[in-house]
Amino acid sequence: MNAASLSAGNTINSATGEVIFTAGWTGTSIITATASGCNGPKTATHTVSIIPTVGTPVFALGNTSGRCQGVGSVIYSASASNNTGITYELDLTSILAGNTINPTTGEVTYVAGWFGTSEITATATGCNGPKSTTHYATTGQPVEAPIFLSGNSSIRCQGAGPVSYAATATNSTGITYSLDITSRNAGNTINSSTGVVTFVAGWSGSSTVTASAAGCAGPLTSTHNITTTPTVGNPVFALGNSSTRCIAAGSVTYSASATNSTETKYYLDNTSQLGGNTIDSLTGEVIFAPGWFGTSTITVTVWGCNGPKSANHTVTTNQAVLTPVFSLGASSVRCQGNGTVTYMATAANSTGISYSLDASSLAGGNTINSSTGAVTFSSTWTGTSTVTATATGCYGPTQQSHTITITPSVSTPIFSLGSTSIRCQGSNSVTYTATATNFTSLIYSLDGLSISGGTQ
Repeated sequence: MNAASLSAGNTINSATGEVIFTAGWTGTSIITATASGCNGPKTATHTVSIIPTVGTPVFALGNTSGRCQGVGSVIYSASASNNTGITYELDLTSILAGNTINPTTGEVTYVAGWFGTSEITATATGCNGPKSTTHYATTGQPVEAPIFLSGNSSIRCQGAGPVSYAATATNSTGITYSLDITSRNAGNTINSSTGVVTFVAGWSGSSTVTASAAGCAGPLTSTHNITTTPTVGNPVFALGNSSTRCIAAGSVTYSASATNSTETKYYLDNTSQLGGNTIDSLTGEVIFAPGWFGTSTITVTVWGCNGPKSANHTVTTNQAVLTPVFSLGASSVRCQGNGTVTYMATAANSTGISYSLDASSLAGGNTINSSTGAVTFSSTWTGTSTVTATATGCYGPTQQSHTITITPSVSTPIFSLGSTSIRCQGSNSVTYTATATNFTSLIYSLDGLSISGGTQ
């Protein structure tokens, strides 16, 4: 045997010519036979070519690949070491669907409607062969546009919290989500994998969630529009929290407004309704009965996001003010002199009473407290003063006067005979007359001693 074969580990039985080859030997071995004898020895050689084992085919595209549904062809070529030839086969299911393969090149021609998995088998011939490998080619259907579970649009109320805007897409290999930049700049966020949007408390307005579906002939996108409605405001009555009116048949509209409200209704308290009053629940117009007086409560309720919300308006219906009545009556008398006297009056259903004094009295130095009716008289004033009480209220004002007569001070009596006189003892009578200004009566009396002496 040649030296190269022997050095590779191969051996030969020199007696029988049996060669034992090692597993990894390839190449050329030469066996030489030598015959001894006359005119010998003589030799001959036998050349043996040891061909390597064919390798397992390896596809250029790997073990698997994918493509999108549609007419077309793909070459699935493979290589194998030491092969003497490679042939290709296509699985029966793919063939029955109309797909074909070039057995020499591995080119598969797909029909339009095919989708699923095709098996391309490459078989390599050669020593210790054949050997085969299969490539799995998945033909996917085109991805469809995403469909949001909550439809194309939705409305939510203002407030912090997460909301899921998930979508599905037929034949998709994955969906990612994004949120418009205006919403993000306001502090809202989105989970790109799930479509969950977390809203901040103060956000209101429009938001757009975009779903992007990956897959064959993709990606395809769809949008979902979200309207975040502001919170309904507290209702405010145009007439404020309370008002007053005078007793009478008539109507008053107690309208209220509230920001972001979707509906408004008005209600009247039961007591007022039992009194014959009615209300228009849509406008807030109250029709009052002729004889009604007292307190009515109008309640407005507004609906809207984070509502409903309510507010009350209190209406006081007053009776007609009556004429004032002085506690001292229609007139009074006082004596001349410095001092203060209060001439107070009352008036039913009055909202307030003010007092005034006649011009002559004021010119004479007298004054009056317009709130209390207290008159301060000058020490020199005499004559007539008039205090007028004016009562305000429904259908007013009403007035009443009180007349005061200020009587001058009585003077000291003056005897016509003077302070003293003289008479002679004897029984007779003498008249001692006296006069006094501003007196109302004049009475005479005698000292006790004179009376005890018998004088009358």
